[in-house]
Amino acid sequence: MQWLLIYRFLIALPLASTLVPIALPTAYLWLVDTIALRRGTWVIENGTKMNLQLWAGFEVEEALFFLVTNLMVVLGLSAIDNAVALFEYNAFISTDAVGQMPSILQLIAPFLKSSHQYDTTVLREISQAVSLLQKKSQSMYLGSAVFEGQLRLDLIALYAFCRKADDLIDDAPDRKTAQYWIEQCEKALDLRFKLKESTLDDAGAYEILTKSIPQPLHTAIHLLPASRLPKEPLYSLLKGFEIDLKFDAESNCFPITTEDDLDVYAYHVASTVAILLLELVFCHYPMPVSETERLQVISAGECMGKALQYTNIARDIVRDAAIGRVYIPTSWLAKENLTPSMVIDQPRNPQLATLRRRILDKADMCYQATQKAIDRLPSNVRGPVRATVMSYMEIGQMLRENEGRILDEKLKVPTWRRLKVAWIAMSM
Repeated sequence: MQWLLIYRFLIALPLASTLVPIALPTAYLWLVDTIALRRGTWVIENGTKMNLQLWAGFEVEEALFFLVTNLMVVLGLSAIDNAVALFEYNAFISTDAVGQMPSILQLIAPFLKSSHQYDTTVLREISQAVSLLQKKSQSMYLGSAVFEGQLRLDLIALYAFCRKADDLIDDAPDRKTAQYWIEQCEKALDLRFKLKESTLDDAGAYEILTKSIPQPLHTAIHLLPASRLPKEPLYSLLKGFEIDLKFDAESNCFPITTEDDLDVYAYHVASTVAILLLELVFCHYPMPVSETERLQVISAGECMGKALQYTNIARDIVRDAAIGRVYIPTSWLAKENLTPSMVIDQPRNPQLATLRRRILDKADMCYQATQKAIDRLPSNVRGPVRATVMSYMEIGQMLRENEGRILDEKLKVPTWRRLKVAWIAMSM
């Protein structure tokens, strides 16, 4: 019965994914059972066996038992993996939110269809989105991995859009090109939300979308789960990118002059993403709370986003200076007898270590303010949200461990350390 349900899936898998997990446990069990039978740890009585041996001391019944058992285990796990994947695919391409994991009947239903039609474009694009996060954002990649189901795929699509838009604008060769990409992102969002009632496998909607926007944005904007997101935070995110374009070291123009300017910038480029994450959580797992309580959670999410952005700024002082940007408020620099231009010229100035610590303190204050709000989230997402935030905040901890030094390269938290933090967060 398992074979009838998943034979197409099994045939498509590499042999290493099926034969190895069957063969290795079977060989191990054959070995230890042979030793046990030869030692007399147990015996098979005459009359209950065929008296055929695979080799000296090892009955064929024992060999067949372990082989068939491992075969059934591997086929069963493969069937579950395939069923969940099919369910999540159908949920992801839809315009609705499915919330909880499906029942057994819902998992079996896709196998009972006469044919399986899946949009290879969607499958390719979600693979590209995962690769983009894995390469460009370790924290968000790990964070998405601890969520589950349709919510996980929605978050991958959301993070991929934010990452792609940021890269297109930051990597633009000049200000004019960067402004062009902001305009194209706005145009793409306008069109995506007009088509938000179309499923991802709607070929007509996909053609309209891809014909109207540049190719580099195709994947990011097509996957964006517009039917389950508010659009205002996404447009606000683009305003944050516009602030980046105001930096002009040659004209001595640095828009982050006060701490309030820093807060506004952090809201646009980071709080908006946190708000979108929470909106997806509310969409998939509706909370029985009043509107006032819901807004309180959203407000805490804004603070959480700022904590991550402040950490990001503290880490990237040298890298930002290399592209003519100084996010440390000018008013803070003045108290240290520094100017933004001096930071551009000498980004490794030891005096900046004090200001970096001040930014990290600000990040920690925002982080601490979010803890109670996380505890009020649905249990399904409480651990994953905490793991995502704690993983990113570990960057700040590593910066403090390097107290007094301004690092030249982008600091990355080792994978083992991220996994340790995620394990602790998921266990809280």
